[in-house]
Amino acid sequence: MVLPRAAFAPLLALAGCALALDESALTGGEPSRCPLADAILCESFEDGLTPGLWRYPIGSDPDAVAVVDEDAARGRRALGVAIDPIDEDLAEQRGEITTDLPVGDTYRVRMFAFLPPDATAANQARILKIAQASPPLSGVQLLLDSDAVEIHIGLTGASRRLPVSLPSDRWFCLTIELVAAAAGSVSVAIDDQPIGSFEGDTSTPDGGPPYGALSVGLTFPDPASPQPAVSARFDEVLATSAAVSCGD
Repeated sequence: MVLPRAAFAPLLALAGCALALDESALTGGEPSRCPLADAILCESFEDGLTPGLWRYPIGSDPDAVAVVDEDAARGRRALGVAIDPIDEDLAEQRGEITTDLPVGDTYRVRMFAFLPPDATAANQARILKIAQASPPLSGVQLLLDSDAVEIHIGLTGASRRLPVSLPSDRWFCLTIELVAAAAGSVSVAIDDQPIGSFEGDTSTPDGGPPYGALSVGLTFPDPASPQPAVSARFDEVLATSAAVSCGD
């Protein structure tokens, strides 16, 4: 299912022009920098979800994802994800959007995120996945605990746990670099400060689908404990094969 452009986006753009407002004046943030030259993807969410770019992956709840007109990292709008309470059924809760990426051996993704302090108090959450382009859709996941970030390699089951708590109640910049190879790596940085990496086999199996999909959002893939509703925001998702920083 292709996500539609928000119906009222043209009205917002017209109002901004009529009032001669800089877009950053609505949130106190800086203007969006999308589009960027040579980027594979640069999604600012300023005009909603770019038509034809995003889809809901299997299992994602369309009602859990919406572009919102509230505090954004850059510009006026951000991607909001609201996950319902997890009760005694302990079923997966998933609010993600997915886009295709060109097949390659190196991916660098940068985005901004705003998480509440209790987002992972009960269960581990996923906020980003670089996956195979077609089933089985396995890949590299970034998982969050209350006191750690885990790089999980779904193709082999290997992982690296980084004892770092992500910032909460403020926007922060997250970058991840995947080098897909038998002797590959996954590196993670927060606000341009490296927090750790996984070194090892990150390749896709011979004859199997290569990497070629990016998912962003908030998912509790294997909840073990009940938890209240959780919401988060994401902004300016950038994917490139070149070096990337929070200032781009």
